[in-house]
Amino acid sequence: MTTSAMRSRTLLYGLGLFLCLSPGLAEEAAAEGGAPAEKEQDETESLLKKMKSAMVSAEGGAPAEEKWEEVGGEQDETKLLLKQLIIAMVSEVIDETTIEIRDSGKGEQRRTDKIHIKLGNIRPVRQGAAHSDEQHAEKRAAAKQALTDLVGKKMIRWKAGPEEHQPPAPAEGSKVPQVIVGDMWMLNGRHVNSLMAKAGHVDRETVYTDELARNILQAESEEKKQESYKELERAMKESAKEKKKQYAAELEKEKDIPEPIGMAGWLGLGFLGLIVLAGLSNFGRGSNKKVNLNKKRGVFEKFWMKLKGA
Repeated sequence: MTTSAMRSRTLLYGLGLFLCLSPGLAEEAAAEGGAPAEKEQDETESLLKKMKSAMVSAEGGAPAEEKWEEVGGEQDETKLLLKQLIIAMVSEVIDETTIEIRDSGKGEQRRTDKIHIKLGNIRPVRQGAAHSDEQHAEKRAAAKQALTDLVGKKMIRWKAGPEEHQPPAPAEGSKVPQVIVGDMWMLNGRHVNSLMAKAGHVDRETVYTDELARNILQAESEEKKQESYKELERAMKESAKEKKKQYAAELEKEKDIPEPIGMAGWLGLGFLGLIVLAGLSNFGRGSNKKVNLNKKRGVFEKFWMKLKGA
């Protein structure tokens, strides 16, 4: 804490003590016909605010009131996202694309206490030519069981799709549940529509678009974390490949550089030279070859004879 901040804090404490004594002083002043107590109190409060601002500024921060307004003005993205979703308990799984929930009472056109939420942008798998009716029924039953394992008797979050893609509301007095097409999420943020399609239990069918039709909340964070790990792994592999290439290039350069002979090489060459020289001198022995004294000797032969002492 700086010296100016300490001084400001000391002044503030002194001002607080003064405020404790000010009511009695104000009453005495009013009784004696002095300045009104209210005016003195207003001046004191104004001075107090100035002292607080000076103290906080001396400590290197913004005034407390400005900080409070700044915090209060921040928008929490998570809260804004959750405001778009409705939380409900799944009562029953109707089929591989539809679940039943209890009506929470929100909405103008809801006339029943049960609502069927139909997963948007997906549809039941088509029956292939190679599959019999029984096989197709088994596949759909397995898909329904997969949806039950995900959300059966569990809390979910859901959001209705665009109004133009909603089926008509049931007639007033009808006991038929209202069907709402939309997106559904587990509490951890996993997008149920995408999970069912990715697992192959249903077919994708893009009818509308929604920016939230994806993993959100914790599931989105985990997804981004896994993607970061994959990017890091790819970067490490690329770095390893690059280092391997550099090492191979350095090896090629080393192959092109001739190796020095070294001390052992020079000793070997010297020993070889001695052997050649000894051979030329017949290892110090005299020659038994008859010499023709009348033969004319050449320049090199004369020189060699001189070396031998002839």
